[in-house]
Amino acid sequence: MIDEIKRAIELTQDSKFKEAEELYNRLLKQEPNDGVLLSTAGLFYISIRNYDKAVDLLRKACNINETFGRVASLGFAEYERRNFQESAEI
Repeated sequence: MIDEIKRAIELTQDSKFKEAEELYNRLLKQEPNDGVLLSTAGLFYISIRNYDKAVDLLRKACNINETFGRVASLGFAEYERRNFQESAEI
């Protein structure tokens, strides 16, 4: 799976967002509780400014294993959604 995540990151870096999203969606169906996948997909959705989806995925990732990076990303996504109170409380 790690190779497929790396591939999705490469697609994102090459601005192939639709292909990257399709790959993330396929992987998430296969492994819906993988914290690394959830957080990486959350960062992808931040990069394409889909903050609602990013928050959903990052919350799930934090529930599995809360790390500084995941919490910071979640706070950023909430801030971008204009949920300032929620962002400050994370």
